[in-house]
Amino acid sequence: MKKKYSKTTIGSVTQFYEENDDGLFVCTSQDFVAGDQVDYEDENQKPVEIDTTKEVYFGFEMTQPEI
Repeated sequence: MKKKYSKTTIGSVTQFYEENDDGLFVCTSQDFVAGDQVDYEDENQKPVEIDTTKEVYFGFEMTQPEI
């Protein structure tokens, strides 16, 4: 059976707001910053060691607000 795991990356989001014509503040853009802490778990949420040299990079697909 082939192995499966989940990867959780701890990071932060900085949101930028601008006042609109109604006096409300709306988010106009965001910056996503991945931190150094990454946790790997198996399908039973148990920590696992992963050889990250075999992991194919998959970028974060973060969505900007529509204004």
